[in-house]
Amino acid sequence: MDGMPLRSTFKRRQRLKSLLAGVTSAVLLAASQLACASTELASSPSHVPTASSHLESLGFMEQVDAFVVPGDIGPNDTWLHIDLLGRRLIVLRGNERLDAIPYVAYGASGYRRVRVQGSSQTPVGVFTIQRVNDQSKFRTFMEFDYPTPNAAWAARAMGLLSDAEYRHFQSFRTQHGMSPPNTRLGGHIGLHGLGRSDEWTHKRRDWTEGCIAVTNEEIDRIERWIDVGSKVVVRG
Repeated sequence: MDGMPLRSTFKRRQRLKSLLAGVTSAVLLAASQLACASTELASSPSHVPTASSHLESLGFMEQVDAFVVPGDIGPNDTWLHIDLLGRRLIVLRGNERLDAIPYVAYGASGYRRVRVQGSSQTPVGVFTIQRVNDQSKFRTFMEFDYPTPNAAWAARAMGLLSDAEYRHFQSFRTQHGMSPPNTRLGGHIGLHGLGRSDEWTHKRRDWTEGCIAVTNEEIDRIERWIDVGSKVVVRG
C-alpha cells in the first residue's frame, strides 16, 4: 500500500514534464514565426507606407498641418492662416481651403508674440486686416491691427508700455477703430508683395522689417479673397 502513492506521484511528474515540453516547443515555434515575419517587414519597406512616403504622394494643400479655425470666423468668412515655420500661407473660407502660397518671407530677426519698434521681428497671433493699400511700393499692402489689445496688455505687463502709453493705445483704438502705429510696439505691420524688390533674394532669406512678404503674383491672388475686416492667424 505504501508503494502506490509513490508510483502515482512518479506518473504525475512524467505527465507534467511532457506537458511543459509541449508548451516550450509551442512557444519556440511562435517566436520563430514572429522573427520571420519581422525580418520580412524589415526587408520590405513598401509593406507599410511611411509618413514621408505618404506626404510625397499628396499635393501641397493636403500637406498643411491641421489647425483650428478661430471661433469668431463663420463658415462664409474668408481668412488667412500663415505658418512662419513652415513658410506657408493658406487662404480659407470657413474651413474650406481656397488657395495656397508655398513660400513666405518674414522679419529679418525672426518672430515673437510681442515685437517692438525697430526689432525687424514679425508678430504672431490673431489679427484683423484694418487697411488695404493698392498703391503701396510693395504693390499691395494689407495692414494688420498690430499691436492688438492682447499684445498691448502683455507689453504693459512686461514693462514695454507705461500706464500712460497703454491708456493712449486704448483711447486710440476706441476713437479710430484701429491700432496706433506710434507706440513702442511699432505698427504698419502686415502682408505685402514685392513691388520692385528682388524675387531671387526674397526666396533665399528673410528680409522684411517685420511684415510678411509674398510675390506680386501671389499678393494679387490673395487680394481676390481678402479685404478689410478679414482675420489673419500667424503662427510660429
